[in-house]
Amino acid sequence: MVTILVILAVSIILLLFIAFSSIHISIYFQHHDGCINLTFAWLQIFRYKKSISLHHTGSNPERHTSFTNDTGKPHYTLLQKIDVITGNAKKYQDQLRSILRISKGFIATVKVPKLVWHSVIGTGDAMLTGMAASGYLSIKSYIFSVLSYLIKFRTPPVYSVTPNYQETTVDSHLSCIFHFPIGKAIWAGFRLLLYWKRIKRDFSSDLAVISAAETNEQSV
Repeated sequence: MVTILVILAVSIILLLFIAFSSIHISIYFQHHDGCINLTFAWLQIFRYKKSISLHHTGSNPERHTSFTNDTGKPHYTLLQKIDVITGNAKKYQDQLRSILRISKGFIATVKVPKLVWHSVIGTGDAMLTGMAASGYLSIKSYIFSVLSYLIKFRTPPVYSVTPNYQETTVDSHLSCIFHFPIGKAIWAGFRLLLYWKRIKRDFSSDLAVISAAETNEQSV
């Protein structure tokens, strides 16, 4: 009995320790390499690296488009789906508002010690290059102003756009490190999953009601 209690106590302490610890994620992206390098680290104990290539290799399998519904599930038209959304707008707005509130609450726990994004752009024409570089920089400024409202930056983000008047080119280098509590991520993911399942269930139920009503009208 004592052994079971000790194991249970150790398990609870370990779970609490994991829940209140943070996972660190670093992202490195170089445009001309076409590869995103991810590194996941936890307490300097666990480290996992993953490279994602953005280039498609090999031949694509032949795709066939089928317009039949072989799943056995009822098929609903786009108008029926629109009727469901418009007829129950208040309910779905409340559910989506809850999802946004949960997402915003989790994003607020994300801390970013480092974010660097440098880009080079050139169109081959000096005037167009200057305009493109200015517009690109404005887009970056807007993105970081929104992110600064949602996420806690330990240091101000570093970003730039360098015009290349000599050649036509587009290149970017992005380096980012951020971390968040594991427990809050699990809790937010669990709540989002529940809300998403509730929306799917309510949507399917409302579709079935509208479809049955239309079928009864046609049979009369």
